[in-house]
Amino acid sequence: MSVSSRWEHCADGTALEYFERSAGRTAPYQGVILIASALGVPARFYRAYASFMATKGFTVLSFHYRGIGLSGQQADPGLIRLAHWGSQDLDTMIGKATKIAGSSPVYLVGHSIGGQLVGLAKRAAQLSAVIFVGASFPYWSRGPLAYRLKLLSFYYCLVPIIGRLRDPFPARALGLSNADMPSRLLRDWAEWASQKEYLLSPRFHLNAKQAYSELCLPALAFEFADDHIAPQAATQKLYDSYPSLHIEVRRKPAGKPVIGHMGFFRESAGRPFWEEQLAWMANKEPVFASHSY
Repeated sequence: MSVSSRWEHCADGTALEYFERSAGRTAPYQGVILIASALGVPARFYRAYASFMATKGFTVLSFHYRGIGLSGQQADPGLIRLAHWGSQDLDTMIGKATKIAGSSPVYLVGHSIGGQLVGLAKRAAQLSAVIFVGASFPYWSRGPLAYRLKLLSFYYCLVPIIGRLRDPFPARALGLSNADMPSRLLRDWAEWASQKEYLLSPRFHLNAKQAYSELCLPALAFEFADDHIAPQAATQKLYDSYPSLHIEVRRKPAGKPVIGHMGFFRESAGRPFWEEQLAWMANKEPVFASHSY
């Protein structure tokens, strides 16, 4: 197994730390899998999944958005915005993945916010397919009482207040993510989540609704009934925001082991779903024409 840490620069000059895994010639080359991680989740969390996919013939890329790990260390934390994760960071890494893949397919695995941001990346049309894992457009009324109270407390109380008093934001201590990050990012997230249309709300002037509407790719979505961060109404809102995607939704019932929001990427719980993803990709006609520049 070959693992290397590398750097890629965005159009605005921000340096992104990324990791490339491959297993040499142990299996026929299948293309590239790009992992777009969840909010504040470091790339090391995805190691088991990435290593497994590498043994199946894929080059697997994982990376840190600006403000996470070593990415964007030279940037002013107050100037880092959450939308940059999609329009700059994810877009840059899609470009890198397509260069590595050449004429082979490129699959994006979007975990949580990683699936939300795809439409902000101009080069998303170069992808062959998208796999969503626990991806949703959160809003307080789209889940049960516990979900509603948690979101309301986060984006009307904890994030606005603590986000102005502390920088970086103590996200780990509050259970919001696996890593602390610039407070401006969490404040952006809270503002997005306060709107029914989430990041597509006209309030944020991202002008991305058309890009989300026009993105036309095969997509597979994994949902888990015990994922209390991404309830079904919130995941459906995300799918509705990508009306041209050809999405196959696979909702898994609660059981043992618990999958929740993170378990898909843990080998102890997720390996059957990794095999399921492989079978889907093998039987799905990938989009190659979109790789042109």
